[in-house]
Amino acid sequence: MSASIVKPGVRPIQFWEERTINEGADGEYVKLEISYNDFLLFLQANGFGLLVTGDEQNVAEVVRVVKNIVSRTVEHKSTNITVKHFVLDYLTEIDRLDVREIILRRQSTFFTMNFLTALRPVRVHFAKDTRTRSRFFFANGAVEVRFSDDGITTTFQSYDDLGVSLWDTQIAPHEYAGNYHPEFVGPADRRPCEFHRFLEFVSQETVGEGDSFEILRKNLPAFRYGLAYLLHSYKDVARAFAVLCVDADGSTEASNGRRGKSLLTKAIEQVRRVAYEDGKTMKTDSQFLFQNLDTDSQVALFDDVRKNFDFEQFYPTITGHCMTERKGRSRVKLDFSDAPKFVFTSNKPVLGEGDSDQARWLILPFTGYFNKHYTPFDEFGHRLLEDWDHAEWTRFFDYLIDLMREYLAFINCPLFARPEPDLTTYNEEKLKWAVASELVDYFDAYLSNLPYDVSKKLFFDDFKGLYPLYNTRTQHWFTCRLHLYCKMRGILINAGMPDGRAFKVYETTGIREEWLYFTKGGDAE
Repeated sequence: MSASIVKPGVRPIQFWEERTINEGADGEYVKLEISYNDFLLFLQANGFGLLVTGDEQNVAEVVRVVKNIVSRTVEHKSTNITVKHFVLDYLTEIDRLDVREIILRRQSTFFTMNFLTALRPVRVHFAKDTRTRSRFFFANGAVEVRFSDDGITTTFQSYDDLGVSLWDTQIAPHEYAGNYHPEFVGPADRRPCEFHRFLEFVSQETVGEGDSFEILRKNLPAFRYGLAYLLHSYKDVARAFAVLCVDADGSTEASNGRRGKSLLTKAIEQVRRVAYEDGKTMKTDSQFLFQNLDTDSQVALFDDVRKNFDFEQFYPTITGHCMTERKGRSRVKLDFSDAPKFVFTSNKPVLGEGDSDQARWLILPFTGYFNKHYTPFDEFGHRLLEDWDHAEWTRFFDYLIDLMREYLAFINCPLFARPEPDLTTYNEEKLKWAVASELVDYFDAYLSNLPYDVSKKLFFDDFKGLYPLYNTRTQHWFTCRLHLYCKMRGILINAGMPDGRAFKVYETTGIREEWLYFTKGGDAE
């Protein structure tokens, strides 16, 4: 057989034998026989093997490893489609249609998982970020960012020199030719990266124009930190949290998304493997909640979660291991270091008892700069992350690499503290969404100067007099929202009193009435 007609990357090990059968007077003929063992050797020589995973090493899948790159194979109805087409295409390429015909007749044997489990297990050491190192994988090589006592170094490496394996799904579908490539030739222009300008628009609340222009909330450092945190696949149990991307003014009727949250997650998808879950339809109590997660997942995205989403049930997963299970398959345990980081998006303020533990997530409030009437396309004249030319892609990748350089230097500083966003607008909108804007206005008017005391019944009756639309509401409804308001405002009700209740007896009538005493408390949750 001529090697010149063999596909590049295919090692031509013959797995069939031609035997001449002599039938005497009837002459002789050539019989083809397939060697099962040589067939397996052919697959193994071309990188196919068995990857065993699972919390009890009970999950096996056929993968292909070529030059440290690990690729999953596709199965359909117990047939491995990837292996099947690899073999058939190879036989077609070397013009052995006779062998191909035999393989087709026995495909129920050669391409089933039952047979392919005889493949040799592959032993791979997957690339992992560390506290001081992170890598970006591109079609033509990897960029490594490393922190040391001598400073930050950034190097470009070929996959042959990498020394570790990685999933093909974690490789960006672009070639890298930026600042840190040995043959770098800079773009003709030096405009700022468009994605950085996008982050400025969605992170900073502004008022006024021209000379009266003013930035009210400068949340860009928190946005950059949150993005770098998600890009850095190393996980520190002491600093593990989820990222929540949410509309800053989520309580308003005008808030219906389109603020740019999806562009942030799509930017991450360019260089990291993101597992997607529809937040609106997912069942948080299902055993298959994490069925879309896999061993190659680096970020788990729960998109557009409901306003009453229960974050607290995710705490053990955010700071511990993760169990992923698909229908009809055994479960797989992802240890904390191997499990993905979590990002959630929501158009509305996220409520729930878990809101008290602020250290468990980083909230990124997206401003209303972009909306359904003014989109990123209107601002930039094209679609970000889709209509870019080579120069803009280069600026984007260099921006992410420089962001990682800054991030590694930051988190390896002994006294570093996470940059926290200014959530003034978000918390106000969250309060209105939870309590009702009319109640917030009413409570603010009475409780702006503390201490303050009032009859519980009169407080409610006065509110109904000012807002007749609420006449059908009950005292219980009013009191529940009053307590929620005070909790979020940091106001104490009847502090230090037995059972948290107080009563007052009128001297003239002797009537005993429940009373409310309001005092300043600690910081709002």
